[in-house]
Amino acid sequence: MECPCGTPVHSISHRTPVVLTLLSELLRKEEKPMETDAVKTGTAPGEGKYVCLKCGEYVHVKEAEELPKCPTCGEDSYTKV
Repeated sequence: MECPCGTPVHSISHRTPVVLTLLSELLRKEEKPMETDAVKTGTAPGEGKYVCLKCGEYVHVKEAEELPKCPTCGEDSYTKV
């Protein structure tokens, strides 16, 4: 394994930035909702808070209310938060 600077990782001082970079990348992947959990606009998915899969905008929906297109980017896919 190499440090981002290209140096072989032998000491803890070189391992720490590599580990932190990998953890940061994993966390960013976990924050993004998965497409398989998508709820489409025009449906009444139930009361709750939904996040746009494209831009991350939040929309609050009441029980029988239909999910609108994203007010920020126009996307039609959300996931429930």
